Amino acid sequence: MHEQFTSKNFPESRITFSTGQKINIENNEGVPTEFEIINVLDSGHAAATLGLDYDIKNPVQILILNKEMKGNLAAYHPDLNVILANNDTPPQVMHHEIIHSLEMSKLIPNDLEKFYEKVLDMFPDTSNLNPNFRNNIHEFIADGYSKAGFIQTLKDKDMHEEFKSLTKYIFE
Repeated sequence: MHEQFTSKNFPESRITFSTGQKINIENNEGVPTEFEIINVLDSGHAAATLGLDYDIKNPVQILILNKEMKGNLAAYHPDLNVILANNDTPPQVMHHEIIHSLEMSKLIPNDLEKFYEKVLDMFPDTSNLNPNFRNNIHEFIADGYSKAGFIQTLKDKDMHEEFKSLTKYIFE
């Protein structure tokens, strides 16, 4: 069961969070769970720490919570423009959420939508790949930068350079 992140769980959107602050996040049944923010990071600094060569012009806050969110290792909250994580969040998951923080607020080019449809046709549900990229184009973009197996598959099909070209707008 995944936690549900909505701005109604917070006093206002686009606020600055701080260490020691307590926040409530509702699960899918509407039951709130209280979390304490134990650290606040910057997505640009986190990307550099992970060895990612991204020029993040508008970094977002990464709220490190005192415990894991049920069903989520981390999550990007688009209404608040923050990443929610904990100290045990794996680097690949943090990378994935950083990509979401870059791409979710931008319009998706038509050429990228067509490319996504082409990739979906090439990899049916029965594919060996993690099916996360099939959920929606946002997961496709994040997986195309953060999941080694998916990146390698795109390279093997000579599609990775086209993917990077079509998604470079997220870094502008």
